Amino acid sequence: MRRVLLLLLIAAAFLFVSCTKDPCETDTCWFEKALQDGDEFLCSKIENTAIRRACYSEIGIAKMDLDICRAYNSSYCITLIAEKSKDPQLCRTIAEETWHDTCLSSLALSLNETPLCRDLQNPAARDDCHDSLAKLRNTTDTCMFIVDPVKRDQCVSKRAISTFDSN
Repeated sequence: MRRVLLLLLIAAAFLFVSCTKDPCETDTCWFEKALQDGDEFLCSKIENTAIRRACYSEIGIAKMDLDICRAYNSSYCITLIAEKSKDPQLCRTIAEETWHDTCLSSLALSLNETPLCRDLQNPAARDDCHDSLAKLRNTTDTCMFIVDPVKRDQCVSKRAISTFDSN
């Protein structure tokens, strides 16, 4: 009798497990479900490496969790957390020049801080950052930090025209 009961229990368990189906069949579905639930484990069910990595990054951003960003080496993730928290120190932890500069440039504009532009690694990006701040402020003060003489002259000229100031 015990054997029959045990066999019935095993059969029922097997039937239950075989009938239980995952809620998603596509990577996109898993991605959306993971973000909706805020569950990084669901990202592991994504087969496509790029989509899986994006899933972890988005979860890290949503949770403001740098450990997730760093675990998946996501400069994009760190950049967005730095922008949300307005913390330039996070930008400085990014090794990739493009993301480092994108992060600092974005914060320089949102915080309206010239020194952040000076910390950009790429000279052209640094000049662009100063030009953008000059446009934002509608003054020539940050134009003077632009190294490229042609860009500097254009920056000053644009501000002179926009403010009707020939000086």
